[in-house]
Amino acid sequence: MIEYENILKVADIHYSQFGKEFIGFLDRQQSTYRDQILREHLYSVDDLLEEESNRDEPYPANIAEPLAEIKILLNELDCAYFRIVFS
Repeated sequence: MIEYENILKVADIHYSQFGKEFIGFLDRQQSTYRDQILREHLYSVDDLLEEESNRDEPYPANIAEPLAEIKILLNELDCAYFRIVFS
């Protein structure tokens, strides 16, 4: 019997929860996992925040605030990743 190490939990969040700026921001970021066929890109808030630390200036509020909310949601759901769904 094969034993698993971990179960990948992903929170699907509908795009209507966010402004155009945030969706555009995600489109410009390197996703943690990028599915080229289904375009279901998985993102890690921790990865995105790490990228912020490499920038000269912090993310603007319209990016930082949704990231903070998503981080709280993922912690509550015990998820490491999220994806934006359009249907």
